[in-house]
Amino acid sequence: MPCAPTWRSDETVADLVYLDTSALLRWAAAVGGSTEDRDNRGKSKLDELVTGPQELGASPITIAEFTSVLYDYVRTNEPWGSFFEPEDADTCTERFMGWLADGTITIRPLGLRAFEMGMAYVEMAATKGRRMRGWDAIHLYEAARWARDAGEKVTIATSDGDFKKMIELFPEFAAYLDVVDVSSS
Repeated sequence: MPCAPTWRSDETVADLVYLDTSALLRWAAAVGGSTEDRDNRGKSKLDELVTGPQELGASPITIAEFTSVLYDYVRTNEPWGSFFEPEDADTCTERFMGWLADGTITIRPLGLRAFEMGMAYVEMAATKGRRMRGWDAIHLYEAARWARDAGEKVTIATSDGDFKKMIELFPEFAAYLDVVDVSSS
């Protein structure tokens, strides 16, 4: 039986939640002062998750991708990140590492075939005329692997529409995964 929170009637969060990097980045952008509604919704929803009853998991890819994009925010002059300062990156990194240290978020080791499966998922998407980034494909694989290991569905918390599109293209993923867009209203 799914646990709270439920953000929309069609978006219920399971007991196990895999954090896609994009969910963490919406939170970080809002922490850094973004005035974008989607970033502030993402922050609010991630704050609910980290204080909620769900078990939160991610992969080592999440750590690398999160850090990399945080510093893209610091270096850019583009409107999507020009407000973000090095101190914001430090604050977000410290809070994220605190969640890892206190067990709020568990980093699950990558499966032995994570990269090969990621490559296969990228190719599967391409055969259907869709694009899927390699890191996202690995996130998809890892979330599905966690569901198989646990014997229950996993919710992917994301702001990236590619995950829902992959499940629509390949409905067999729906046996293992649900997707919640943390940036939607």
